[in-house]
Amino acid sequence: MISHEEFERLLEKIAECTRQIELYPNDYMVYYNRGKTFRDLAYEGFHEYDENAIPDFDKTIELNPNYTEAYIYRGLSYSCLGQYERAIKDFDKAIELNPNDYRVYDSRGHAYYKLGQKKRGFQDMDMSSKLYFMYNDN
Repeated sequence: MISHEEFERLLEKIAECTRQIELYPNDYMVYYNRGKTFRDLAYEGFHEYDENAIPDFDKTIELNPNYTEAYIYRGLSYSCLGQYERAIKDFDKAIELNPNDYRVYDSRGHAYYKLGQKKRGFQDMDMSSKLYFMYNDN
């Protein structure tokens, strides 16, 4: 759990992003940043913020359909809300855009696992590990 100060800082960041959206309504990054901040709050245990994140990721994707991170984080939000089929669709798109991102295979693997498709889930988790060590072997 995060501190009260960190929680307040994230809420202020959301407010700042909202002001930026008013100034730059066609800038996909301001929607992404606010959605990501909502997602950060959800990750810290404030799960209700996942529902706030999704429309911002939707708008990010509308403005820039090739921005991989928006698909990843929208997929994570869907996953945390138990909407695994929707999460998998987003993870599929992220993999299409960036097939070497180990994080996406891991996330998709967990979604498949939650749907009871354990073999497929383990295959993705295995691919995640392979990619991680392929690109992060220091």
